[in-house]
Amino acid sequence: ENLILEKTSKVVDDLAEELHSISVDTYGEPINPSIPLENIIDHGNIHGWLANQINIASVREAAFIKDMLDTNSGDEAVHVVTAILDAFAVQGQACGVV
Repeated sequence: ENLILEKTSKVVDDLAEELHSISVDTYGEPINPSIPLENIIDHGNIHGWLANQINIASVREAAFIKDMLDTNSGDEAVHVVTAILDAFAVQGQACGVV
């Protein structure tokens, strides 16, 4: 999600920040990576907590992407799609490295 924001900000500047902020306001902040997971996990319902966090992150990211696509057209939309796909490719490569 942050990588999508970073890459699309290079294409549409403040619009990406604004749309991401709307998705965060609507669906909540991403988990702060500096806080140890053991301090935020619901230990009585680990699987339910994790499933809920994945759902929230997926919906927030999807809403951000949809808004980016809905508010851009023409050549700018092509550049936005390219930036989004590039973010997914970079993330995929990072996850594939062991």
